[in-house]
Amino acid sequence: MRTAPRDCRAAGQCRVVGRRPLFAPQRVRTFSELRANSEESDPYLGHAARLSAGFWLGGDKPAVGSRANIIYSIGAGGSLAWADVDHRLSVAIAHNKMYGRQPIDVDPAIAIGRRIRSSLDIPE
Repeated sequence: MRTAPRDCRAAGQCRVVGRRPLFAPQRVRTFSELRANSEESDPYLGHAARLSAGFWLGGDKPAVGSRANIIYSIGAGGSLAWADVDHRLSVAIAHNKMYGRQPIDVDPAIAIGRRIRSSLDIPE
């Protein structure tokens, strides 16, 4: 199945070409708002978690950057996707190498994220 071309030139204005935006800019901004009671221990994770409405929030994940308003999602084997709305950047890293948490000096996603940000003059 072929997907329709997308035009995503402005943050929050991604649209299927010829149609209305998929998300209004004000809706996209809410993606980085902390959920209620986020400072309390999550019953499933067993600790407090910086989560918004469906996304993890930056600040503690070196690959995505240290700014708190970055949204990201992690997957099996270290797959990772994140969006930095302020800098109109989205990145997805997908692979099938199943491994646990890697030290910062070994995790390839950290090196990739840092290279992307430095190439675009985006702060950590």
